Amino acid sequence: MITLLAIFMVFLAAAAVALEIWVVKRDGKYTGFVLPGLTLLLSILFLYLFTNGSMADAGGCIVTFLLLNIPTIILLLIYFAASKDREEERKRKEDGELDSIRIKDL
Repeated sequence: MITLLAIFMVFLAAAAVALEIWVVKRDGKYTGFVLPGLTLLLSILFLYLFTNGSMADAGGCIVTFLLLNIPTIILLLIYFAASKDREEERKRKEDGELDSIRIKDL
């Protein structure tokens, strides 16, 4: 049972990473923030529900919040890495078009 749950969690994480990469590679500039935003909201909701709205142990709440936001940080890192690649690809494409225009002008 534990191994089945572990396999499911790995599959779910891989699917989230693949979905984030696919969303970032599309043309929308801010669509890559959807999954990190959802994980941030879910971590806040989880923290609120399981602390019953009280801040009795502030240190424990901070550590829990940071641990719950590990997926958010990973998804944001994927967003920035993939958007950087997309920007470099766009610049190479523009440079290629500019070179073809210069060749035609000659």
